[in-house]
Amino acid sequence: CRQAAERLGVEIFVCKKDVPAFAKETSQSIETAARDVRYAFFSQLMTEHGIKTLCVAHNADDNLETIIFNIARGAGLSGVSGIPQTRDCDGGIIVRPLLSMSKAEILEYCEANSIEYVTDSTNTDTDYTRNRIRARILPELRAIAPGAESAAARMSDSLRADALCLDSMAEWFLSETRE
Repeated sequence: CRQAAERLGVEIFVCKKDVPAFAKETSQSIETAARDVRYAFFSQLMTEHGIKTLCVAHNADDNLETIIFNIARGAGLSGVSGIPQTRDCDGGIIVRPLLSMSKAEILEYCEANSIEYVTDSTNTDTDYTRNRIRARILPELRAIAPGAESAAARMSDSLRADALCLDSMAEWFLSETRE
């Protein structure tokens, strides 16, 4: 990442934190603690550097993993909707421009354009729930339903629209019935 940023003349910001210690300190799972650390870092960067829009690399596979994870935890409409395209963050917005692309499509693009990429070494550790979903459930799901990522993306869009409609109807109802 550092080499690519240097080659492209792009400033890079790196955060190092002992996530297992932070997870223990905050009584969170390592996955939750890592997400909290990442978004706190993004928030800090956006505030310190006046960044209004920050892009992250979540893709369609990440969305499918999130949906399966949330279904297993009994999530409601918001959780089953998966990862949203955008997220507000301290006066700015986090955008996920690759959310409609599968990991395979991204890797194909990288290979075709001689772009190096980095795979997080913890991604193969199936002690983490998301990795277990990635390693064991997704291959079976894809055997049953090739293109499951695309189907999940369509479902996410549809459920998010349903949630927006329901929220709007609830707001209207409350405004009409309150005095």
